[in-house]
Amino acid sequence: MTARLKSLSPPWFVIVGAVFFLIAEGFMQWVESRMGVGFFHVEVRLGLVILYFLAAFYGVSRAATSHPFFDPAYQDWLSLTPWTVAKPLPLGPIELGVRDAVVLGLLIALNLISPQRDSMRLLCIFLMVHCAILTIANWWTAESAYVYLAMFGMGLMVRLWGHPWVCLGTGAAVYLVVHEGVWQGLRAFPWKQSKVLVLSPEVAIRDRGDKPKIPCGWPYDRLLRDPVAKTGSPETGLDALVWCLLLGWWISCLASRLSTRNEAVMVAFLSAAAVFTISNLWRLLLYVQGYDTPVGPIGRIATGRLIIPGFDVVWVAHLLMVLGAGSTSIGLMSWGVPGEIVGPVVAALIAFIALRTPPGLRRWRLTGGHRMRHVPTADMTGVGSSK
Repeated sequence: MTARLKSLSPPWFVIVGAVFFLIAEGFMQWVESRMGVGFFHVEVRLGLVILYFLAAFYGVSRAATSHPFFDPAYQDWLSLTPWTVAKPLPLGPIELGVRDAVVLGLLIALNLISPQRDSMRLLCIFLMVHCAILTIANWWTAESAYVYLAMFGMGLMVRLWGHPWVCLGTGAAVYLVVHEGVWQGLRAFPWKQSKVLVLSPEVAIRDRGDKPKIPCGWPYDRLLRDPVAKTGSPETGLDALVWCLLLGWWISCLASRLSTRNEAVMVAFLSAAAVFTISNLWRLLLYVQGYDTPVGPIGRIATGRLIIPGFDVVWVAHLLMVLGAGSTSIGLMSWGVPGEIVGPVVAALIAFIALRTPPGLRRWRLTGGHRMRHVPTADMTGVGSSK
């Protein structure tokens, strides 16, 4: 009986956080009893912030400590046992259970002490963060459809944040999708994608069996590696399209949470500008760092070769991003499309151009008209420093 009660007790950080909440909320209410209610003119009280943090942190901890994907030693041990998905996991289930109800019930009970009661959003925060962490594991272990549905659902939760009950219902649906992906991923265990290749690609070279090999050093590693796989780029054009649409969807959902339409439009366009800047810098570092033009500016003028197709093709994506962003923005706004929609659409278009404009990184590295230059520091492709 004692062991059973101990297994249901909240984690230590929840208990510590509860103590901090009681101290903070007790102090604020004591001051208000002396100075008058409303003495602390804050939109969100410190105690509620502590509960938000505890709900989010517990969601991360609950997912990261139960899924084998996040523990290489756990993976190795399971791979040496006759474990199958039909059997319970030795270190506890991934799905939520009684202990989680106890922890969340404690957070809700603490929230009842505070004048600002937001119990439904505490549950929404927990579900969103918990599902987000499990979605990371699903991306490497399960079918991508579960990841796309979960990402769409979590964005919908953000859009519905002002309606806690609807948001919570959406979170419950996302949770079911995510855990179906978890089950599908565990059914495929042991996973072909090595943990070393996922988190530390700079120390491994992929071969046909997805097994790590000892690095060969520069320049052989740069030629032998699969750059697309190492940068985590979408495998197909459809994957890239879905990810870019999800990016636009998330920008739209975040902008919808702002109080005025002007603020939403401003955030949407600022997000598109940020995507434009990041995409250009990412593409520039990914392709050009360590690869120089075969003929410098003076040489181009002297020889009359102002354009070198084998090298200058790398700038096509940057040109298309500028033209695509400008023409799409002008065209949609001239048709009367609201600015809070134009921004996400432009951001999605820019990201898609950056991901899918030829040449592919592997083709560029193997056949591009460039001069390879040794770069001692790690570059954007995950290729580590060479000694």
